[in-house]
Amino acid sequence: QAAPLFPTQRLATGEWFTSRVSSAGLFSTAYPRATAHLKAELRHLYASLCKDETPMVRRAAAHKLGGFARVVEREYVARELMQLFTDLINDGKECAWAQRESPEQALI
Repeated sequence: QAAPLFPTQRLATGEWFTSRVSSAGLFSTAYPRATAHLKAELRHLYASLCKDETPMVRRAAAHKLGGFARVVEREYVARELMQLFTDLINDGKECAWAQRESPEQALI
C-alpha cells in the first residue's frame, strides 16, 4: 500500500523545486489509498508545499489545492486546508493564484 505514496513523498521533499512542483498533482491520487497515519503525513507534506520558499512550488500547490481538498476528509479541510487557502490568497511575496481563473473555486 505504500508503493503509490513513495513517489509523492520523495518528490515533495526533493531538493530541486521542479520535483516539488511535480508532486503537487500526485497528492489527490495518493491520499485515498493511504492509511490514516500516511494521510496525516501527506497533509503535512502538502502544507509544506503551500509554504515553500519557491513561488513556483506555492503556485503549483495552490493550483492543485481544490483537487486535494476533494479527497481529504471534511474535518481536515475545515481544520487544515482552509488555513492553507487563506495563507495562499494573502501571499504577499507573489500571487500564488496568478494562473487561476477563480481562486475561490479551489475548495468548492
